[in-house]
Amino acid sequence: MWLLFHHNLQSIMKRNHDDSFLKIEAVKVVEREVRFDSHYLKRLFPNINWETLVYASKTLGYHELAEETPDASFLDSEDFLKKFHHALFELRLQEGAMVCAQRDRRFRIEAGRVKVEMTSDDDKSKESKIKEPPSNEDEGDTRKKKLSLV
Repeated sequence: MWLLFHHNLQSIMKRNHDDSFLKIEAVKVVEREVRFDSHYLKRLFPNINWETLVYASKTLGYHELAEETPDASFLDSEDFLKKFHHALFELRLQEGAMVCAQRDRRFRIEAGRVKVEMTSDDDKSKESKIKEPPSNEDEGDTRKKKLSLV
């Protein structure tokens, strides 16, 4: 899992006025070389929550990013851009978990992929009614009927 993915999830939570924070529990971290693109990084930088990125990179064992949010002048430094690039794209959480303490949810990460499993609390079927879509029997439709949630 890239740190950019964690960052995007965290940003969505903040946009929804949810103060919970996705903690990372790292068991196995790998580094994979990714092509460096300074132009892309410069465009991406204004959209990054620096505090979230620093937290996540430290959790994965990478301590090269400055604590304080850098200003735009740092974008002229190739050294800064390479560290930024490394944290966002080359560090990958291979095994571990993301934990939302406020919601008491744990999302396992196996082979670099987040395993999202529904719990009984997530099951909205109690609130939703299941009904069959209108059939096209007049047209001789012999396909299996599909159920849709309303």
